[in-house]
Amino acid sequence: MNENQRQIKVEPEKIPLSKISDKLKTSLKIKRFRNVNCEPIGPPNQCYQNVHQKVLKDDGEAIYGWKLLKVGGVFREFVHHCIWKSEKGKYVCITKPPNSVASSKKVAFYECDDWDWGEGGVGGVPNHMISIDKRLDISRFRNAQNDWCRAKKEMLDLLYLRGCGKFGEKKPQSLHKDEEFERLAAQFQEKHSELIKEQANYFDSAEVMGIDLH
Repeated sequence: MNENQRQIKVEPEKIPLSKISDKLKTSLKIKRFRNVNCEPIGPPNQCYQNVHQKVLKDDGEAIYGWKLLKVGGVFREFVHHCIWKSEKGKYVCITKPPNSVASSKKVAFYECDDWDWGEGGVGGVPNHMISIDKRLDISRFRNAQNDWCRAKKEMLDLLYLRGCGKFGEKKPQSLHKDEEFERLAAQFQEKHSELIKEQANYFDSAEVMGIDLH
């Protein structure tokens, strides 16, 4: 069961840096906050690739950090993100939000230290989730999400090495007899199932406690 099935409201969130613990700032390598304009032109969930293509076309540079989402009244989620900085110093989020996330004219962006997402490869930075209600233990959900993210990165890294990445020339169907790819694909599916299970358990606990998911 996912957020859409439960009709959980997911929207952009903003927290002043002064309200974020020093421990979390250090863990996420946050160095400054920016309230960034949204001018979405690229598909959702492909921010690294979108900015890569934008830099190739219009110059500028990629800036890495985190955007913050609020998922109902249940938890906040720092999502690793990439925005575009123009040669004139304008910061812009050019990636469309997923259908499950409310659109906005601006996005809270917590810029982090330089981070290399790989030479033409794919990113694999787990999101960081924080319970809004201290009665809820988010550790199992968070661990499942991290395991799924690592499995996804292993699979996509192999795709890239086989020439089937975002900027590769081959089609993924060419790997249907590749034993290593099949192993990683099966691992990915297993971790995804575990993530969905722990997500459902977490939201079930919230509902039992009477926490508003909207």
